Amino acid sequence: MTEGRRAPALVVRALADGRPRDRVGLARECGIDGAALDRALERLSRLGVALIVEPEAVALPRPVDLLDAGRILRAVPRLRPEAVHLRFAVDSTNAVLAERLRAGVAAPELCTAEIQTAGRGRHGRGWISGLGQSLVLSVSWRFTTRSNGLSGLSLAAGVALAEALAAGGFEPVMLKWPNDLVAGDRKLAGILVEASRSRSGTVACVVGAGFNLDLVPADSARIDQPWTDFARQFDRMPARSWLASQAANAILDACEQYRDHGLEPFVARWSERDALRGRAVRVLSGGASMEGVARGVDGDGALLVEHRAGVARCRSGEVRVRALEG
Repeated sequence: MTEGRRAPALVVRALADGRPRDRVGLARECGIDGAALDRALERLSRLGVALIVEPEAVALPRPVDLLDAGRILRAVPRLRPEAVHLRFAVDSTNAVLAERLRAGVAAPELCTAEIQTAGRGRHGRGWISGLGQSLVLSVSWRFTTRSNGLSGLSLAAGVALAEALAAGGFEPVMLKWPNDLVAGDRKLAGILVEASRSRSGTVACVVGAGFNLDLVPADSARIDQPWTDFARQFDRMPARSWLASQAANAILDACEQYRDHGLEPFVARWSERDALRGRAVRVLSGGASMEGVARGVDGDGALLVEHRAGVARCRSGEVRVRALEG
């Protein structure tokens, strides 16, 4: 009998096609007994997985496109099989790889998950990631540069991800400084870069990305900014394994180029997709605010805002930016 932590994942895999299963047959298919099935269903409920549970049958409300480790591995040949981590449920894919970097594990690695329970965005915001509704993944990398030399990495990753989506037929996707992919001024995806210096002098870095695929009302109500998802914006969704592999390759490309050339190769490409350029914006920093016109980014990734007293350089860790209407 299979027991413990694997059982919820096995239950979801058995139910992924959306067809109801009778309890006895479901337990047998998963290699567990009835009591273990009940515990697995309780665990899934705590993870926020919607289930249709009846006395004799269990089902998911709709089919779920589960991640395929083999497909991802074949599409990301730069990563060794042992460097690709596909988890069922994690607190945070960024946290998984950050812990491995602290333990001295070689980079790059990839971590993706079906469910993320404590994902983080910029300024500590949560990232919604329910079963099948989104895609979250992280890539680790080690740089030999100083950590303050990585201030433009989120911009580079954003450019690479937007271009990867365009190559897959998902256009138009624009970039909102410093780390959002937007469509129609609504957030489609976000990027979080976390870095720390190691004892050897290198900078251990994790680049995380999260994509809204098909959010349900209960989860979307918790998002504190205008948002969209692939289902609403494009009337279709990419296969999650395809998106995971394309995003991983894009981030790896961005890290390689950034390692060799910094932000310079990305500045013009960012400008082509800059959702704020030429628009009136409000910049919030602590309790202060400033209004002006966004004038693109400089070679270090700072946002340039023209205002009454001149042009201000806004660095991503210090401020929040909102486009103004009209």
